[in-house]
Amino acid sequence: KSFRYIQKPRRVYPISKLRSPETRFYELRLPILYHTKTHLFGVIQAQNMSGLTVVSAPGKALVAGGYLVLHSAYKSLVVALSARIYAVLQPSSGPQSSIFTVIVKSPQFKDAQWVYTCSLGDDSSVTIEQTSGVTKNAFAQQAIEHVFAYLSPFKSSDLTISIYADNEYYSRAVPQGEDAYTYRKSLPQFSPLDHTLSQVNKTGLGSSAALITSLTGALLTHFNDSINLESNQGKRIINNCAQLAHCAAQGKIGSGFDVAAATYGSCVYSTSSRSNFPSSREMNGQEFADQVKLMVNSTWDSEIESISLPRGVRVVMADVDAGSETPSMVRKVLAWKAEARDMAETLWTNLGESNSRLIKAFEKLTQAIGESPIDYDQSVKEISEGKSVTNIPFCHLFDEIRRHFQNNRRYLRTIGELSGTPIEPPEQTSLLDVCGQINGVLGCGVPGAGGLDAIFAVILEETTAENELHTLWNDWKDTNVSPLTAEGISTGIKSEDSEMFDTLWDYFDEESA
Repeated sequence: KSFRYIQKPRRVYPISKLRSPETRFYELRLPILYHTKTHLFGVIQAQNMSGLTVVSAPGKALVAGGYLVLHSAYKSLVVALSARIYAVLQPSSGPQSSIFTVIVKSPQFKDAQWVYTCSLGDDSSVTIEQTSGVTKNAFAQQAIEHVFAYLSPFKSSDLTISIYADNEYYSRAVPQGEDAYTYRKSLPQFSPLDHTLSQVNKTGLGSSAALITSLTGALLTHFNDSINLESNQGKRIINNCAQLAHCAAQGKIGSGFDVAAATYGSCVYSTSSRSNFPSSREMNGQEFADQVKLMVNSTWDSEIESISLPRGVRVVMADVDAGSETPSMVRKVLAWKAEARDMAETLWTNLGESNSRLIKAFEKLTQAIGESPIDYDQSVKEISEGKSVTNIPFCHLFDEIRRHFQNNRRYLRTIGELSGTPIEPPEQTSLLDVCGQINGVLGCGVPGAGGLDAIFAVILEETTAENELHTLWNDWKDTNVSPLTAEGISTGIKSEDSEMFDTLWDYFDEESA
């Protein structure tokens, strides 16, 4: 057998004895090395790593605020998730010009390369034309168009942008007899899927918002080093620009909670009034650029309060491999709301009050933990042992959180039944009812608009709740549900160390093995 080596300063990495090169994907760590027969991860050239910009953004779970999140009068609780999407930007060494090429690649998928010719006028006008690619990628194109409109006029060399998504964004078949959670944990990061982007089933964790936010952040920080991802000002610019691009890519103005979570991390969110969003179809190049600059630099009336879950409280997720069409569900609910105004208004008010009480209960729990950490730890220990909680304040707080989650589910089911929309379908109700009975589960539900994409559970960490949930999900027969490794985090958009990506190149040659 021959051997292939990837050499870096001070170290040599042998690659040998790779089994089933057609279908397997291999990893060596520190630094990370990926190898595959059918996917070339050679988007970053090892010879020229200078100028590399890597930015990631998280997914989300809307655990309180379904449908109300569309209205600025209500608060919603959005939890950022550990599943992230990475935008890796590398400029070429060519000359700077007002006309240049941007190549966007997503190497985990088939036919996932898009080439754009970008023309920037001295008057700040921007023209983006796709010149290659089997399909369209509206999210990438709109991110590029809005960032360049905001930054114009400027010059650039050609750019290559590679998009990498953590595995949890996509449903995967688990080999028969294997534990789903263990199997997912064993997968190398950025495992390829033998599908095009349009063919893959998503888990509903907000991949489009994470993509557009990470790409927006990478472009803005690459061209303008005064934009700091850790500062409030930097986050505001990135959020505003990504919100505009996301609405343009979707062809509608949504609530924006997913982009807010991708930017700020876990947060309490109230949407802005968004009627003055610009449309590139209604303006010429200079008008559009001027309006984008104005909107990105302005202060919006949305409310975004970054939060952390109380110590020892976690959000875990499961994939329900069926999927739902969120836009059509939202349209159906809003159409019913317009017809049954009085009834809908009552339900909206009740659900909004329940959401606010839930958010307040988490705040009270955080405060109580800070004041009585020993009592809190003892209470969690009692739950883990199947005992009743003897500390009355914590017992009441746990019960209060459970009650608000149950009320939220009840109101959403009622809205779904009256509007003819499967917000919490019977299959999900059966599963969630059992989840809620497990010791250490504070609440559970269908995130966001609901349907058959995913479920979440809020658990106490130092209990057996997570293991019991995994067993339940693995053994559940009524729907195809499996635990995800993604969990709730606080962090939003951030810069990444380029070392993580500077060995994603080489191509496995079957003849050399």
